[in-house]
Amino acid sequence: MAETTMPHDPRNESARQRWILHAMLMLDDDTYIYRDPIPSRARRKIPKSSQGHFVGEFVFDRNGVSQVVGFESLLEYKAGLCAVYQPGFFDLEEQIDPVFYRNLKGRIVPHWFDFRMTMTGGLRIAMAVKPRKIAITAKFRAKMQLIADAAVPTVADRVCIVTEQNICPVEFHNAKLFHAARTTEASIDEHISANIQKLRIPTPINAFLDQIGLRGDGFHSIARHIRSKALAAEDGEKITGATHIRVAEAA
Repeated sequence: MAETTMPHDPRNESARQRWILHAMLMLDDDTYIYRDPIPSRARRKIPKSSQGHFVGEFVFDRNGVSQVVGFESLLEYKAGLCAVYQPGFFDLEEQIDPVFYRNLKGRIVPHWFDFRMTMTGGLRIAMAVKPRKIAITAKFRAKMQLIADAAVPTVADRVCIVTEQNICPVEFHNAKLFHAARTTEASIDEHISANIQKLRIPTPINAFLDQIGLRGDGFHSIARHIRSKALAAEDGEKITGATHIRVAEAA
């Protein structure tokens, strides 16, 4: 499983305690009520384990609901997580109903896309995730053209092939951060929201947190503020404690 949400840092006991707090059922505050995520919607069974393969599930926020999505390789995990944190993202489904197409031998056969990403504007993108050494072969590309012809526009509006070359290390790093930081921490989030106007000039995250008395405890909250566009970070770099942030300009 790739899903790990508890910050494991023996030097930061307060972070551990906050994580435990989030896992508790607190009926007096709806923010802390735990609800099971919606199970995977895969139409083809994804194994729970496989020797020599990176398989598992992660949970993402689908319009306010926690949704499980499965993957069958490390590359699929990276592609799926990066998709979830794309601007304009709305939904991600895995192993949707098969597309039936006529293969190179003339037979009608099924194909299951690894993912289908839906954007807020309604655009549906079917994703075939494959190592580059396979994706560049003439046979695979000819096969995918036949599948795309059968899939568009009924199953998807666009078909794309995703290889390891499409996974930007910076984008993946930041997607992992946003994912780890997705659970709200009400008191910390409110404290940062109340203090962001103190950012008169671009300031390193760690320096700003020191300035408002939070230190490392507020790093994930800063990530959530960047994600929500209340704060802006330097473009094109991994978000770390040294990253300069500023108040985001109004849209």
